[in-house]
Parts: sequence; C-alpha cells; structure tokens
Amino acid sequence: MRDRKEIINTFYHQTDENERLKKTRHGQLEYYITMQYIHRYLKDNSKILEVGAGTGRYAIPLAKEGMDVTAVELLENNLAVLQETAKEWII
Repeated sequence: MRDRKEIINTFYHQTDENERLKKTRHGQLEYYITMQYIHRYLKDNSKILEVGAGTGRYAIPLAKEGMDVTAVELLENNLAVLQETAKEWII
C-alpha cells in the first residue's frame, strides 16, 4: 500500500502546477479570484502561513507585497521550485 506522500508525489509529477496557474485560463482565473479573497481579508503587513504552498505561486507575490509569509511544502520538487524562485525573499 502506498502512503499519502507517495500518492501526492505521483499526482503532482503528472502536471506542472506552476505553469497551470500561469498559462491556463482556468488557472489564471483561480489565481485572480484567490488573490482577491486574500486581499479582501488580510491587512498590509499580515503574517501568512501557507501550508501546501506548492511552487510559491501565492506565497512569493504576497511576500513581495510586504507580507510576512511562511510557506510549507511537502513535495521536494515543488519546494525546490519555490526556493529557487524566492531566493531573494527567503530568510
């Protein structure tokens, strides 16, 4: 029997989550709506914990806006993309 981490790893190796949110119309709409909700309920300089941060599609822009973001990611591949993209923002 496979464990949850292996199942999740297999699923996310079948697609490029970062590109899905950037290049597909559904992904772009999802990103836009999610960011609208985030901005509606959070104040400037908010502290954010994003569990399951993926490749940092939300965490990195929010950090660039000045929010204090902690991103947690289970999958090594996604974490590597997040770390590479966010080098200047990682403390």
